[in-house]
Amino acid sequence: MQISITSRRHSLSDHLREYVEKKIEKLGKYVQGAGEAHVVMERNDTGQIVEIRFHGLHKIMHVRELGDNVRGCIDKAVDKIEQQIKKQKEKLVEKRP
Repeated sequence: MQISITSRRHSLSDHLREYVEKKIEKLGKYVQGAGEAHVVMERNDTGQIVEIRFHGLHKIMHVRELGDNVRGCIDKAVDKIEQQIKKQKEKLVEKRP
């Protein structure tokens, strides 16, 4: 699975990069390595924003999470995108004869 991470308005530490990669890699079990994820982390006046755009299962899924804690935002965003992936996978399995 291909993962790209973009950080806006702050520097991204190696520890945080590894944390994001570890969380996103878990999504690969649903697409068997054929997925692509782009993570954008941004800091603004209201707090932290984490956006995940996931290409897989013949669909583009997008989620955006806003909060004060960047790790909390990452966890919530990954949970939301995982729910979307599961739902899409169930739809694909139901359509098969």
